[in-house]
Amino acid sequence: MQNQSKQNPRAAIQLKRVFTSIKGWICILVGLGLLIVQGQVFPGSLASASPFLIMLGAFSVAIAITTAKDERSSLKRPVNKVAKVVVILVLIVIVIARLVLFNLYTINGPSMAPNYPNGSKVVSTRFYGSPRIGDVVIINFPDPSVAGTKVGIKRIVAVGGDKVTIQNGMLTVFDSTHPGGFVPDSNLVNGETSTTNNAPISITIPVNDVYVLGDNRADSLDSREFGPLPMSAVLGKVILNLGG
Repeated sequence: MQNQSKQNPRAAIQLKRVFTSIKGWICILVGLGLLIVQGQVFPGSLASASPFLIMLGAFSVAIAITTAKDERSSLKRPVNKVAKVVVILVLIVIVIARLVLFNLYTINGPSMAPNYPNGSKVVSTRFYGSPRIGDVVIINFPDPSVAGTKVGIKRIVAVGGDKVTIQNGMLTVFDSTHPGGFVPDSNLVNGETSTTNNAPISITIPVNDVYVLGDNRADSLDSREFGPLPMSAVLGKVILNLGG
């Protein structure tokens, strides 16, 4: 009976530590998940909670790791020990996320100014499967020799099934929600949407393609020149602008 009374508290402590660790890792995974689907499934306000969830998860895991193993006490080790483990866990999560989930790019060129100036650093997802109008994405140029670079940054203005017209410097997109047409990003454009020799454009975007433009329409190589872009050429969605 005496041995059983000593083992039960110890088992309770171990069980509590396991649950705390599980909750921590769930927070970390949910936080990373929110970053991946930011702007696609969840509203921005919810996705912005991901750093908090990751930190909360790391703290919970650290508490579980540093919980005293002494069977005579359920007290936790000093706070500074927990803090060290939190820092280590956060660094591990950041490294794994960088290698597996995200890419870091430096913008080379003025095509997305003023929102993404030349020299700015941006973080993008490595996975992107649900394009939406307004998303800023990293793309592979169809002809790098013309672009002068293999990779670029653009904004999606139309997706598969939409109709795009450009006439007299005005971009209009027609879709099922706006059969009469709308201007998808009038508050983001630096300059009018001109075309080569001011020739009008009217095109329906094929399924699994997107139509991309630079925010700086006067100085951007985009779908006005190379047409709709297949989703296979879209490398990821920009989720964070780190600035220059």
